[in-house]
Amino acid sequence: MGAVVVQAEESADRRSRISVLSSTPDMLKWVAKRSLWGIVSQGAGSVGNLAVCILVARAASASDFGAWGLGYGIYVLAMGAARAASGTPLLLSNGGDGNQRSGASPGSTLGVYLGVAVLASTIVACLALGVDRHGGVGLWILAATLPPLLAHDAARFCFFARGEPGRAAACDLVRLVVQLAGFAALLSSEADVAWHWTAVWGLSALVALPGLAILHAWPTPSGTATYLRKNVRAILPLSGDFVVTTVVMQSIPFLLALIAGLEATAGLRVGLVLLGPLNVVITGVTPVVTVEAVKHVDSRRRLTVLVGSWSLAIALGACMCGLVLSVLPSSAGRSLAGQSWDLASPLIFALALQAALSGPLIGAQVALNAMMRLRESFRLRMQTIPPMLVLPVVGMLIADEEGAAWGIAAGAGLASVLAIQRIFRLRVDGECDAAPIPARDTSPFERHQSRR
Repeated sequence: MGAVVVQAEESADRRSRISVLSSTPDMLKWVAKRSLWGIVSQGAGSVGNLAVCILVARAASASDFGAWGLGYGIYVLAMGAARAASGTPLLLSNGGDGNQRSGASPGSTLGVYLGVAVLASTIVACLALGVDRHGGVGLWILAATLPPLLAHDAARFCFFARGEPGRAAACDLVRLVVQLAGFAALLSSEADVAWHWTAVWGLSALVALPGLAILHAWPTPSGTATYLRKNVRAILPLSGDFVVTTVVMQSIPFLLALIAGLEATAGLRVGLVLLGPLNVVITGVTPVVTVEAVKHVDSRRRLTVLVGSWSLAIALGACMCGLVLSVLPSSAGRSLAGQSWDLASPLIFALALQAALSGPLIGAQVALNAMMRLRESFRLRMQTIPPMLVLPVVGMLIADEEGAAWGIAAGAGLASVLAIQRIFRLRVDGECDAAPIPARDTSPFERHQSRR
């Protein structure tokens, strides 16, 4: 009797393995198709942000642009904090089927985003009080437009969580068209004033209002407070991960400036900027992969294939970017980055290698978050901090900026080894860090398969 049971279990396991493997290529095609919308969404936002930075830099004095840059940095930090506190938990709790679990809903998400926006606006307004009139006007405009800017990002994440990345991309594309039309009107009228560009950029985020109406995102103080109270165990590790990552990434250039001088920092900054298109892809696709990963946590094989394929795609994309930039003629490089190209070109290969080696770490964190192992994900991040911070400093002391770049690559490689080890030790049936998620409905991919 025991032999019969064992044989039946082995037969069921084989059927499960065949089913998973036979549907895996279709799953990857499905994710790749939806990822294109994520890339379009992030790309449109990045083009608009880059355009306003360039236009404000052209119109403002160096001191005024420096003050505006501080305000813009606060906006970037506020958006990251809001995503950690509300955007990512919404992705993990909805899993692409639109159901509201653990109190996460478009209304509560928008409420958190607006709360962060009000706090950031207050900080930018205080900053505006400390600068002269010309620089202060741009900061006041930025402070006034931070709520619609963050509300637009909230709408994007809500659409991603509902499994509708096409609508998120449409929201960003419409906003980009409005921005470019406003910029063109200002250029034709020769009104080259810094706060004009800021106003057009910020007010263009109001195009998200129809999307928020479609989502029925009506924030209330009580609903937002309930969401924060119920999801504090998820919010704390995600916010901690954001803070730690931000501090480490921003501290390396400062340390390099102290050790090797500002000129060395310029080369590192330019090298990272030239790899910016890869970051656009990573930032745009990761929410799509996260939503699909939540749907497949019950299948260890399918989840492993999904995050493994995403890690491999990051590595291949980084290698392609590094190869293109490495063979770029010096004349073309100088046209892109000016004289800083001569400082950045020796660092390109090492920085591209760092991006390639970071794939397993990104994939591991997606898997851990999908399993609701949020504290485990944060502990993994904390374990990777020493190599990612110490090795670049050692490299700086040995060979200035080139040593720092190779140290960054070595740190990313060691961090990915730790991530892979952690993933292999995981068990899907472990304890979660957040509120239990009810049995999932079929994913958009599975519904698509059933219709076929």
